[in-house]
Amino acid sequence: MENKTLIFANIKLIATKFSWYFVFVLVFFSLFGVLLKTAEAATLSVGPASGTFVVGSTFDVSFLLDTKNVAINTVEIELDFPADKIQLTNPTLGRSIIQLWPAPPTFSNREGRVYFVGGIPSPGITTSQGLVFTLTFRVVAPGKGELRFGEKTSLLANDGKGTNILGNALPAFFTFLVPPPQGPTISSPTHPDQEQWYQNPGPTFIWSQSTFGNAYSYVIDQN
Repeated sequence: MENKTLIFANIKLIATKFSWYFVFVLVFFSLFGVLLKTAEAATLSVGPASGTFVVGSTFDVSFLLDTKNVAINTVEIELDFPADKIQLTNPTLGRSIIQLWPAPPTFSNREGRVYFVGGIPSPGITTSQGLVFTLTFRVVAPGKGELRFGEKTSLLANDGKGTNILGNALPAFFTFLVPPPQGPTISSPTHPDQEQWYQNPGPTFIWSQSTFGNAYSYVIDQN
């Protein structure tokens, strides 16, 4: 009877050890799969990632791709921008790694949206700093704005399965300011042309009232 009890105890111990071993192996391969997936996750980013621009000025933003050593053949981009703060002025993509256009680029300054699907023929492309496109925006109002990739954004691997390897789609944040005052407009009825010399030693100057200031200072030199 004692032998049977000992045998059952040993079997139970072995089963317990096997269960823990199975759990360990399962957890290990699960973590390994997550790490492997993370290591292969491609990244889309905006350059510059931040900046400050004044109303009325224009600025360029480039969209860059890092495939993490995985060849891709399809890029789907959905970009949202604050249409009440900036407007797209250059409706062409310019230089790009994209060679085919299954869905040609569309732009909407009313909705604040850019969308397209681009392709690269097999064997695809592997890049760490691939230029997807560059767009030019004009600042139309002050405030803060974000450029962010939409839910449709994806990067498909050239693996015959269309695996989406996009892991990170990094946004960009900008600040838009009212331009500083340029100062009053100055004129002279006695010396109207600042490029000429006059014999009159008593010039008269007139300047307009500025909406941004209520006091003035001046300096007069011999030049």
